[in-house]
Amino acid sequence: QMAIPTMDLTASTDTYITLRWTALSGAAAGNSAVIAYSLYWDQGDATRATADTPLMDSLDTHYVVTGVTGGTPYRFVVSARNIYGPGALSPVLTAVPTDAPGKTGIATVALTDAT
Repeated sequence: QMAIPTMDLTASTDTYITLRWTALSGAAAGNSAVIAYSLYWDQGDATRATADTPLMDSLDTHYVVTGVTGGTPYRFVVSARNIYGPGALSPVLTAVPTDAPGKTGIATVALTDAT
């Protein structure tokens, strides 16, 4: 039986969230090499709608989610898959990106003829 990857939040700003999870191997991977990790997320909905959930499916053990909205909670789960199929989903990790104040525009200066 495959173990559940442990996931951590490594960085967060008002525009991105960076996550990482443990790589599984040996007995933790069900004695079969992991062929992919799948990351699912939503914007804090009560249920995870897989049809509308972005999916990252690769051997990477980290991922940067861009285009997030500051102050909005995002929920993440990850699972590993070997030749026998997917393992169980990790516990939900909730991340709330920083709610930074809006950025001010670049000031403009109007020049007039001096008399």
